[in-house]
Amino acid sequence: MIIRRQQRAFTLIEMVTSMAILAILMLACGSIVKMATNAAGSSAVRNASQTQSADAASRMVDDLNVATNFTQRTANAVTFTVPDRLNTGSPQSVAYSWSGIAGAPLLRTFNGGTATAILPAVNSLNFDYQTRLMGPVPGPAEQTVASHATVNGSLANFSLSDKNWASQYFTPSLPFGTSSYSITHIRVLLKAGAQDAVMNVSLRLPDLAMKPTASIVAQQTVYVSSFSTAYEWIDIPVTATGLNPYQPLCIVFSYLSGSTSLGSIQTDASLLSILSSAAWSTSSNAGVSWSGAVNTTSSRYAVFATVP
Repeated sequence: MIIRRQQRAFTLIEMVTSMAILAILMLACGSIVKMATNAAGSSAVRNASQTQSADAASRMVDDLNVATNFTQRTANAVTFTVPDRLNTGSPQSVAYSWSGIAGAPLLRTFNGGTATAILPAVNSLNFDYQTRLMGPVPGPAEQTVASHATVNGSLANFSLSDKNWASQYFTPSLPFGTSSYSITHIRVLLKAGAQDAVMNVSLRLPDLAMKPTASIVAQQTVYVSSFSTAYEWIDIPVTATGLNPYQPLCIVFSYLSGSTSLGSIQTDASLLSILSSAAWSTSSNAGVSWSGAVNTTSSRYAVFATVP
């Protein structure tokens, strides 16, 4: 006799309950997959946007680093000049602009050509500028290379005229190792003669006797009408560049035109003048010949120069 064991089956209620649970699980899995997909997509878009922004900023910085002049500076646009990139011999222009409308592109225009979008969609942009006043690049500092300004002995006056000329011999005092220097101006204690008189103030090479020769290094015309009738310090822009630091020079005061009375120059007689390697000489025949140079007398003067 065969005995059959009956197997218990699912009831309808159990099957419906199981199907409901399975549906909930499938719906949950689907939501998880969708969220993961959306997150991955958003991350990729965000990374791409960040890369585009970084590339655009880097391009702008590269252009701005070589900018030589700005022609437009607003909150949404900037235009500037850059050195020649086309080998045309002339500089070119670069412009960045945004319309100010959210979602509009950031445009770059090179040398007035077609604008190209370096960022496809910009929501906010504001160019900010930091400016400062720029002056000329400072050159070498001016210094005194020869002078006799202080009174050390007995003062005297020498009258300058069409016949009576004067010469101040000096040796420049320069820093050790100086290979060349440039005189910028001289300063002399003078007073005026006739107001319509005109003189020349020149730098000349001296001879071995410390007297001036006819070799003029530099010269400046001076109008006596600019002087006072009392002694005052007069700055005269006699300039000479690339001078030999070991070469002595003479400052020569000579007649040019107008009334014969040019004015007076003050001298100081002192043994201390010897220490400054200076010497004073005069001419009574308009520079044809000169008196022996006296190293114990000097005019009151100063020579200013720059050293590279």
